[in-house]
Amino acid sequence: DWAGFFVYSREENTKAYRMRNAFSHNMAVKAAEKFLPLLEKKQEDITIKRMERFAGMEMDILVEENVEGDPFSFGRGFLQAPEVDGSTVILTDRVKPGDVVRCRIVRSNGIDLEALPADEV
Repeated sequence: DWAGFFVYSREENTKAYRMRNAFSHNMAVKAAEKFLPLLEKKQEDITIKRMERFAGMEMDILVEENVEGDPFSFGRGFLQAPEVDGSTVILTDRVKPGDVVRCRIVRSNGIDLEALPADEV
């Protein structure tokens, strides 16, 4: 459904650290500057399309934060890793961080999902 791209870098205390690099780091960075935007755009298109399949499903969402002054909160479902995947916007302010709330996904919005608590649907 989604993939991330990055420039390889050697890390000490790994087997790969002792391997010879076929390309210099500078060459890898130049290649990344050329190809990463193309790959990321293509992947974003795929991800957005794939996220649509969750509309109408129910899933547990871990509430991470309330948005002060707005009637919604942010959380994550089983498919959303912190900092690398989208999040779920819970369309209520009646939940608190740390709650796990059963929600119905009402739509996808880019790489994010929007949901209502199942007991409010």
